Order: sequence, then C-alpha cells, then structure tokens
Amino acid sequence: MNGRDQAGVLRDIVSRIDQESEKKFGCPTIAVTSGKGGVGKTNVSIFLAKALAARGERVLLFDGDLGLANLHILLGASTTNTLRDYLIGKCTLSDCIVEVEPGISLLAGSSGNMGLANISPRDLSRLLSKLDSVLSEYDRLIVDGGAGISESAVALTLSADQVLVVITPDPTSLADAYATIKILYSRGCRSFFVVINMVESDEESVAVEEKLTLLTDRFLGFKPEFIGRLPRNRKLGSMIRQDRSLLAAKGLGDFNNRINLVAQQIISSTKESERGFFGTFLNSEETA
Repeated sequence: MNGRDQAGVLRDIVSRIDQESEKKFGCPTIAVTSGKGGVGKTNVSIFLAKALAARGERVLLFDGDLGLANLHILLGASTTNTLRDYLIGKCTLSDCIVEVEPGISLLAGSSGNMGLANISPRDLSRLLSKLDSVLSEYDRLIVDGGAGISESAVALTLSADQVLVVITPDPTSLADAYATIKILYSRGCRSFFVVINMVESDEESVAVEEKLTLLTDRFLGFKPEFIGRLPRNRKLGSMIRQDRSLLAAKGLGDFNNRINLVAQQIISSTKESERGFFGTFLNSEETA
C-alpha cells in the first residue's frame, strides 16, 4: 500500500472514530520530549516509569514516535498488535496494551509506517481521542514523544499536564532544547521541567542550567524548573547494544538514586487531570 492509499485509509478511520462514544477524562499525563535524538529521552521515560511504579503507581507508557516506534525494543516487550492495528480495525485497543512489568504497561506505536508517520495533526488528534477511555485504568500516562518539532510531536507534548524536556551538556542539545521550548512556549505552554542527562559532574550540569536559563529568561521571560541531573551510565549503553531490556538493569547506583528524586518531584507537583489527554489533543487541533 503506497502513502496515498494509506492516507485514504486513515481518513476513513477518522470518519469512523468521529462517530464513536464520548470521551472520558483520564489520569495525569507527562510528555517526555527533547530537541534532538540521542539524548537518552526514552531511557528517562523508562526509568521514570519504573520509579513511579515502585511507588505503587500504575503507569502506561505510550510510544509517541508514531512512525519510528522503538520503545518496545528497549523494554524487551513482545507486541503482537500496535496502535496502527487498532486504527485499521484489526484489533481492540486493549489488544495493543501489554504489561511489561508489574505496574508498567506499554501502548506500542508502529515502526516504518509512512502513512502513520505523516498523518496530519488534525487527523491524528481525532484518531487518538478515543484512547482517553482506557486512561482511567492507570495512575499516570508517560508519553515518550518523538524528538524535534514536528507538528504531531508538538501537539502531543502540548496535550500533557506536565512537560519534561531532556537535554545533555552537548551544545547542540542545548540549542535544540531551547528551540523546542521556544516553540512550545509560543503555543501556550508555560511550565517546563528539565532533566540534564549524561552529565560527568555536577559542575558541568550547573553550567548547562545557567546557559539554558539565560536563554529562556532573556528571550521568553521565564525560567524552567530543573528537577534532575542524571549521570552518564555506560551500563545502559551496553545493554542497548546487546538488545537487553532496560527494565532488567541492576547496579545503576547514583543513576537510580537521581531518577527516584525526579519521580518524587513529579509526584509532588501532580494535580488531578481536569481534561482527557487525547481529547485535549483533539480540541487544540480543531481550534488551531
């Protein structure tokens, strides 16, 4: 099926889902995003989910990189059905969700599907609005979004109750993170958490904080909230290369301690969700 045929199929799906039952409010949501790839954003999403589950939360991880989904690989999860299978009517939504560890479930995206990767934000919002019905079964939704500033990535991030930006000390990461924050800010987001990943020392991360704060304060008029400095951990890179589930990682030492502090700050700042995540995505696109 070529891209044009896929687009036609997706329009038909939109029409079908528009006629389905009313949406329900779900659980608190946090979108984990970054300005560029390679900063460990997905690692942060996974270990944040693990830390929250250890505190008794039921967490749903959603792979928001719809065309190049890889969260299931890093989780070592076997996914028979993906979001695309649900959207084309091949299975139910519950068939796309798998428990990967007690307290942590995954809603897998689709990998290598041009039709889903290039779907318009308006159509995507209508497709995903139906998913709010499952969120009441969880205590938190973590959206591991695609890196960068594509329309669908930005719209997914803006729909969350909380936004977590992952950066590294790399100057290009800092520049891209600022660009991402600037775009989100221009679209109405006023609250950002920032985690600095892969730091070699606290002095290094302090320098990154000062540079990003200078940019946002000078040009946007606000200061982001830095909630974590995560040390570089070579064991994680080794596990990824060996195709092993990151959930099985042990002996991470200071990395674990610090991701637990990040989880605690997120819990402390959580408010009851007053809106459905995917429904908000829908409404934001229809008023854009």
